[in-house]
Amino acid sequence: MPNLSVSLFNTPDVPTHYPHNTALATTVIDLVWISDTLLQSPSTSLVVDAVGHDGSDHAKLLITLPLSPEFNLIPRIKHKSDEEAAFLVDACRAFPPADNIPLDDHDSIQILCDMIFDSLRCSFVRCATTPKITARSKRWWNDECHDVLQAFCDDRSQDNQCAYFCTQFFSATNHPIDFTVLDNLECLPSRLFNPISMVEIEEQVALCASCSAAGPDHITWPVVKFKASTTVVIPKPKKTDYTVLKAYCPIVLLSCLGKLCEKVIANRLQFEALKHSIFHLSQCGGVKAHCTEDAGVLLAHHILAACKHGLHTLCLAVDIAQFYPSVLHELLARVLEHQGFAPEYVVFFCAYLTDRITQFRWNNNLSDLCPANVGVGQGSALSPVLANLCITPILHVFSISIPRPRVTTETASMLFYVDDGVLVYFSDSMGQNVLMLKHLFSLLRTLFLRLGFVLKPDKLELMHFSRCGFDGVLPPLILPSTPPAIPVSLKLLMIWHYLGFFFDHQLNFHFHVNFYATHALSTVHSYPLLGNSNRGLTPSQKCQLYLSCVLPLLTYGVCVWYDPRKCQVSLLKPVRRAQAAAARWITGSFHTSPIGGMEVLAGLLPVHLHLKKLYLCSHLCIPCLPSSHVLLRSLPSGANLPPLPPMSFTYSPVLWHIPAQSSLPLHFIVQDLPEHLEDSLPLHIECHPGQHLIDTFSSSIHYDISHPKKASNEFPLWLDQFCFSLSLVSQSLDSVFAFSDGSVLPSQGNRAAASFCTFRGQQELFRRSISCGQSMLYDAELFGLYMAIRHLTQVDANSIHLYCDNESTLRMLFDTRLHASQMLSIMACCSARSWLLDHPECSIHLHWCPGHVGIENNEQVDRDANTAATSLPITPYISHAYACQHVTHNITKEWQRLAHLLSHIRHQFIPNARLRRVSHINGGPFMNAFSDNSAFAARMARTILNHAPTGEFRSRFFPYECANCNWCP
Repeated sequence: MPNLSVSLFNTPDVPTHYPHNTALATTVIDLVWISDTLLQSPSTSLVVDAVGHDGSDHAKLLITLPLSPEFNLIPRIKHKSDEEAAFLVDACRAFPPADNIPLDDHDSIQILCDMIFDSLRCSFVRCATTPKITARSKRWWNDECHDVLQAFCDDRSQDNQCAYFCTQFFSATNHPIDFTVLDNLECLPSRLFNPISMVEIEEQVALCASCSAAGPDHITWPVVKFKASTTVVIPKPKKTDYTVLKAYCPIVLLSCLGKLCEKVIANRLQFEALKHSIFHLSQCGGVKAHCTEDAGVLLAHHILAACKHGLHTLCLAVDIAQFYPSVLHELLARVLEHQGFAPEYVVFFCAYLTDRITQFRWNNNLSDLCPANVGVGQGSALSPVLANLCITPILHVFSISIPRPRVTTETASMLFYVDDGVLVYFSDSMGQNVLMLKHLFSLLRTLFLRLGFVLKPDKLELMHFSRCGFDGVLPPLILPSTPPAIPVSLKLLMIWHYLGFFFDHQLNFHFHVNFYATHALSTVHSYPLLGNSNRGLTPSQKCQLYLSCVLPLLTYGVCVWYDPRKCQVSLLKPVRRAQAAAARWITGSFHTSPIGGMEVLAGLLPVHLHLKKLYLCSHLCIPCLPSSHVLLRSLPSGANLPPLPPMSFTYSPVLWHIPAQSSLPLHFIVQDLPEHLEDSLPLHIECHPGQHLIDTFSSSIHYDISHPKKASNEFPLWLDQFCFSLSLVSQSLDSVFAFSDGSVLPSQGNRAAASFCTFRGQQELFRRSISCGQSMLYDAELFGLYMAIRHLTQVDANSIHLYCDNESTLRMLFDTRLHASQMLSIMACCSARSWLLDHPECSIHLHWCPGHVGIENNEQVDRDANTAATSLPITPYISHAYACQHVTHNITKEWQRLAHLLSHIRHQFIPNARLRRVSHINGGPFMNAFSDNSAFAARMARTILNHAPTGEFRSRFFPYECANCNWCP
């Protein structure tokens, strides 16, 4: 039966039927059919037992078949089940009261941790169940998979694989360390350690996602053993050879309780390293307020500036082999101590990083526990900052060891993004570039080897940039390797892929834009599987999917390759094609519909306007960067920023003579920054983790901002209680209180003003209104609160009460994290700290006061703010929030102008002004009206655009047929 892929398995001439009447002959009437795949297995057999038929006239058939092993499914607890609730209750009970247990030494802490996690483990075993495989389960495992797995298991057992992973991922265990490298750098004085506060922990929990892979304790982030982890071995995508270890990435899954503590400590280390300029200026990865686009902009600016002088630029990309697993713990402790971190950090990491254990998980296999006494786990919040701190001394020593150039037209620079580095050298001679890069690489590799890191020559890449043209022959770059008998010769790349950017020799970025546009287009072409014009996702969901998953991919690196002074029509053509496909899918439009009209209906900004918006808004973030940021250090003269001394990867003497109006990336930043833009101080002492005002005086600052909604039935009762508490405050002579408010006039360029009024009892103490320049309402409200707290801290009182009708402003008054008008929060914290230090028994109360409900003091400051906004002269001040809104407003205004041009939306668009209203918020007016009905939205879009299988389409391509719909009268 070949059609069924089965074959007869009976042995020829072997009967299976033995009649009781011996006069009858034996026959074969029991036929056994078997699958062809099972027939090929040597373990498949059929035995006919003619003797043991036990009185029956049919012989016994003994069939042996190979059976596949069942999966050992991992026990789990169903989400939002009774078992999960019971497990969480047991988890809470596992933590005994801290007052009853001494925590004076390391052993007592370890005993407590072991007791807690043993209790968690027992509770999980009691509450977890193993999933069952039913008839409806999708069993994708087949014989081919079984054969491949069997061959793999024959080649490597689990024990062998575990040992292999240990030896490879922890291969840096015996690397020698030369601590004399640190002698070339100044040893910083030790800094103090501030106790970790509950506010810090709550901030880090708020920043975590609601879902996360659970560690050994099975507790995830929605709920919130330090040294136990699971290392998941994940294959890297798009690798040509998966038989080598570098094609795999080990990701560490820590327990969420351990991750929380790591996030708090990592945040502190990052702040201290930035504030005290410990990081090298060229480190752009794994550092706060740094991103890949910063590195891309610096590279592009550096190369273009050299080309303007007719110089040749040569870049050598290097990679640190197994960066995170190569961090030696002894080196880390010495480096942290040398960099001036508090002894508590050094002691903590010496205890935290020793005696660590991990388990390797690959596919469904889980190894036994093995020691992990080297490296920092990839996936841990501490890994980037600790690894960066370890290589910081190397980069500092390398900077001071670079030989001085022979002439002023030679410059050497470097840039590191975590473990991906690049050495840059430019001069007027390509031969000189090759010789100097060879020397610089040898020097850098020697420094890395002295501290236990390896720069492998097989990961090196060489790229040449020159817009002035180069007709000569580039001398080969031959680098020594290990062993020395095998040198490495590097060839120039045509396209250099670095940090997600594709650099070509002339920096026109055509390959980069085409690559990401093609990727985005293929993604959009796969989306019809999720929904079409009749069923599936709704238009609003389609729009959200495109904006969140495709558009960031389509615009990656816009700060690097976008030039606002040029049209770049050919460069943007593939980007427009991708967005046209997305707009067509979202609206269900006909395939000949014009892109301009589809963008208006789908609420998608035109490509060139969206790129311009991203480009300008990214420049507005420059003043918010820390003072040690490499972009701030590299800005040319003319920037509205304090001067800073140049360091590595900044202007060399030859670049200082470039005119300020040159068309270079950093010059564009200087030109686009508006004057009088608000300042930010992300490294102010009030921003130091553990030293926040709410950390130090948590018992003296009280928030009273919870309230029911105004439209709810509970609000009148709450309002009566609020008025009663306000009357008590106004009757106390030991308390002072203030009302503040802000006002903004959008029709007059967002002119803003703030007003406040202070009281003691029934007596008014002070009243003032000021202009807040061009700001948002939030900024004006924060101005009023700051003025109120600054005035009240100069008055003798036991308590201060602040009333405001903006809840978010009250929350952010003493929050010094980076946000809009952060400087006002810093100044408010300084005033409040000085007052609380002099009056430690006093307190500050922040109250939300409902607006326009008849509270006279609040109504009065509201009138004062409105009057000040129209009468006071405007202050030369622009808030960051308003600057971003102004950019968006101008872009939307330009889009509205295009929507009324027939050359943009085409003449077939229905001439209705309401249909041409544009907005990119929530999909625009059209999507808001038809967001839930795909079929109706598609019919409306085809009607408005007049592009369908009828109408314009038939008139153009089928002129002799009726242009109307066949079903229309």
